[in-house]
Amino acid sequence: MKSDRVIATVAGQSVEIVKKDEHHVLVDGRRKCFNVARLGIGHYSLILDGVVYDVYVENDEGQVDANNGTGLGRKLHLAIGGRGYSVTLENDRSILLKSLLKNIVRPSAVTVISAPMPGLIVKVEVQVGQAVRQGQGLLILEAMKMENEIRAGRGGTIQAIHVESRKPVEKGEPLISVSEE
Repeated sequence: MKSDRVIATVAGQSVEIVKKDEHHVLVDGRRKCFNVARLGIGHYSLILDGVVYDVYVENDEGQVDANNGTGLGRKLHLAIGGRGYSVTLENDRSILLKSLLKNIVRPSAVTVISAPMPGLIVKVEVQVGQAVRQGQGLLILEAMKMENEIRAGRGGTIQAIHVESRKPVEKGEPLISVSEE
């Protein structure tokens, strides 16, 4: 019979859970007897080594069905005996996928600053390649007869300037791209 391996992480502590058959698991190598009965959506009765637990399971979107794998790779919120726990479940496949993606796809380290409102670019105060610090003024946007200074949300280097002085912009239009320090 195929064994299912899951790594459960709670409060920074990880345990390996291997399902051996319909009523037995290994928890960090220790054999445990279990039985689970679904009482309702997101509500379960768990018997683990003869001890009964009333368990409620939710993810950030609400209740989940623990039998359909919707929790793998995501944080679940459990209520057991009136106490709350946040747990992340990973199986071999999700761990491998995460490791491959970490090596292949790096998160974008570029922030695109967009126009908070429609207006006119009065002045661009930076140049491509220039280092900027958090809070530094990047450009002046005139809207409703008021000049608004658009500032850097973090330090970094100007990667691109998407606008020109004396040109109108619409709300949400990209203004400047800043890379991470």
